[in-house]
Amino acid sequence: MPGPGSSTVIPEKARRIGVLLTLPPSVPAVRPQWQALVDGLREHGWEEGRNLILEGRFTGPDPARYPELAAELVALKVDAIIAGDSQAVEAARHQTATIPIIMLFSADPVRSGFVASLARPGGNITGLSGQFESLVGKTLELLKEVSPTINRVGVIFSPDNIASAVIALPIPVSGPADFDGAFATIVRERLQAIGGSSCEDELKVGK
Repeated sequence: MPGPGSSTVIPEKARRIGVLLTLPPSVPAVRPQWQALVDGLREHGWEEGRNLILEGRFTGPDPARYPELAAELVALKVDAIIAGDSQAVEAARHQTATIPIIMLFSADPVRSGFVASLARPGGNITGLSGQFESLVGKTLELLKEVSPTINRVGVIFSPDNIASAVIALPIPVSGPADFDGAFATIVRERLQAIGGSSCEDELKVGK
């Protein structure tokens, strides 16, 4: 199913971009993002009906359709695939190792196997990641490269900023055996909220 604005007459030298999402741009919540995509492409000289065709494929409530829809886009020989989430990226990468895949978001593309590393992703996948923990670690690595003798690092923040005024206490958990100690720390430190890193193969612990 062609995306909005697609033409049945393919302009000469037009680029065909596949867009693999859950919901179509007819959904109000998606419409602004789709329009931002169209506007951004236009700003870089790519315009539907002139030199660009957007091929939209949408799973709706059934994400199990991602593989078949990704296969459709590959069969159309699109020049690139924009994948909306990790499931879309996973489906697309199993269909092609040559067509560029742009992920709109992935919580942890390294752990998911999409890229080799954030610094050198390799392969045909690029895009946005929410892997903030690794970015912080990479920043410290760069500091050590600049000055190998660094062993104390300060953090400057604004106490007027509510988010930066919150004290974040790291509680490392490598496996189920660490949870008793983690819960003891939570009680001892009288923490008022708990946050976890966003990774796609989270530990599932039953009571």
